Amino acid sequence: MSTPVSEDLARLAELTGGTPSAGRLWTLLWFSDRPLSLEELADRAGLAKSGASITLRRLVDARLARRLPTGTDRRSFYTVSDSPWAVVETWLRTSLVPELEILQRATGLGLAQAGADDNRVLIERFTAWRGFLTEAGRIVDRVLDEIPKEAGPGGGTPR
Repeated sequence: MSTPVSEDLARLAELTGGTPSAGRLWTLLWFSDRPLSLEELADRAGLAKSGASITLRRLVDARLARRLPTGTDRRSFYTVSDSPWAVVETWLRTSLVPELEILQRATGLGLAQAGADDNRVLIERFTAWRGFLTEAGRIVDRVLDEIPKEAGPGGGTPR
């Protein structure tokens, strides 16, 4: 499937650290009205089954897709995540929050070193960054507090 949507989602996947194939697989799931097998997804995306399997595992880990119970058919079937809120929450908790924490530690160390060197330019820089990161952390915490629990398509109430 090579459409403007699949190209956009492939680009989005790249921008967020994924691969274009992740964007293509997610597009196939997003535009399917039924679960798709690993084989069908690999074939439609033009990927080897092994590569599609690895990429789908990453999509499942990011909660962008769900792997369905196999039942009597031993094949693996996938569908798009039912909850955009779950996707956002996973991204915030597994990507943004750790990045903010790393930057917060780095600015603390930078500020300590700048203070020891009495470097006013760096002291101002690291102080400004620490203030920004502290406020950004508060904003993320508020967003996480507002994410609806049991969020499904269009549903849920704040936590």
